[in-house]
Amino acid sequence: MAMDMDKVKAHMKKQATQTARVEIERADNGGYTVREFFKSKPSFGKVTGCSMNYVEPELTAFGDGQEEEMMAHVKNCLGMGGKREK
Repeated sequence: MAMDMDKVKAHMKKQATQTARVEIERADNGGYTVREFFKSKPSFGKVTGCSMNYVEPELTAFGDGQEEEMMAHVKNCLGMGGKREK
């Protein structure tokens, strides 16, 4: 059975922007640092075919007293808070 490459590419492109995990660390100043890791991004080439490229995690800092903003950001990263901000 032949694969429909357009469907494969569309699926992989969708996965490229999906969050793999979110890490929350307490900062020394009382705030928080949120690090969002993404699934690998697909790359298509005529010679190499399909390969997966690493996508750098995004780092967002929140100050002391910004717990509500931080939780809203985390929910958004995980797809629990409406549309993504990207």
